[in-house]
Amino acid sequence: MTKIPQDIQAFRRRMQMGRTRLWVMVEGRDYDRAFYERLLETVPELEHASVSIRLAEQLSVDGISAGGKKHLLKIFHYLKSEDALTHRNRKGAVAAAFFLDRDIDDFLGTCENDVHVVYTKNMDVESEILANGDLMRALGSSHGLGREHLRPLFRALGDPLSSLAMLWREWILLRLVAARTGLPSSPRFASVSQINEDTYGALDESSLQELKEAVISHVGADNWASEWSLAEQYIGHRLENGEAASLLHGKWIAGYLKHLVRVHLAEEIIKSGTSDREIIASCLETLSYSGAWTDHYVRAVQSIIK
Repeated sequence: MTKIPQDIQAFRRRMQMGRTRLWVMVEGRDYDRAFYERLLETVPELEHASVSIRLAEQLSVDGISAGGKKHLLKIFHYLKSEDALTHRNRKGAVAAAFFLDRDIDDFLGTCENDVHVVYTKNMDVESEILANGDLMRALGSSHGLGREHLRPLFRALGDPLSSLAMLWREWILLRLVAARTGLPSSPRFASVSQINEDTYGALDESSLQELKEAVISHVGADNWASEWSLAEQYIGHRLENGEAASLLHGKWIAGYLKHLVRVHLAEEIIKSGTSDREIIASCLETLSYSGAWTDHYVRAVQSIIK
């Protein structure tokens, strides 16, 4: 039975009472709560503090509730307008934190510039999990394989995230330009590449040219070179710094990993029907929260509760 969403005004009043020190709001129901709960356990200042995590869809604004970034930001703006992001009660200081998928908001310049809003370092929670977890172990669990099967695959391919980013480089470039210039059909670029043969094969030059012409038609020939250059600089900087996961949706990575197993281990007996979600969930269980990758989040939370 689905729990009835709580009205944001009632939630604000609840925030003002009780022992909860940090109220955390997240976008999605699949992985966000488990991921952020374990991350927050690494923040020294919260060791003995009460923390509560809410999904965006559990709170309603003007009678409307929904999951995702847009609704979560509505909640943030409401609490900010009511000066309710931080306050003190008889039990001490209370704060609200909002954890959002970065997507390409940094490239578009649409990130909220507020200490209470924390964006993923990589594209989304799923890509964060896959970038920092044990991929070999996750694929073993999700496909019923051992390291003896997967080790040669990883040895031959190197970093699969970098491989996918390079394979889909033009697709990602077009996505950036389309989104920045407001191309009406830009949401299509959130899906898997449509300009690579059989999705993960060689670049289909005719498909690339056709799509590029459609984008140029929208952007304008005079602006095309500058927009393309901006996108290239963004991607180049990320790749040079070993940040391929910041260019890839987690579902893209999971699909690519599944493809690699299917193609390169075709002669092995492999568990059938493995989903992208199963790969990500398996990888979530391999995460070590003592790594340097958590610093981005720990410092952000410390700034919120200081």
